[in-house]
Amino acid sequence: MAEYCKNTNVLQYVNTALLTLICGFSMIIFVTIHNVKNEQEQVAKELIRLKTVQDMNVSNFNRLDTRVSALEIFSVQLMKDWVESNYVRKSQK
Repeated sequence: MAEYCKNTNVLQYVNTALLTLICGFSMIIFVTIHNVKNEQEQVAKELIRLKTVQDMNVSNFNRLDTRVSALEIFSVQLMKDWVESNYVRKSQK
């Protein structure tokens, strides 16, 4: 009977040690998962911010392109008008 009690005590200690290790690893895993989740949320927010900035840049670029095109058309017309008014064409034979 004494040997049975010794084996039971040893098994209880082993069981306690294993449960302690499992609980410790579970806490480490929980903390790690929590940190990863927080980092993923921050990355998602940053991606949304970058997408918004990219959309604004594309919109600004399109507006700028439209303005430059309008200025080019206007400038070309001004140059044509200036040439017509300041240079006399030679008569063609």
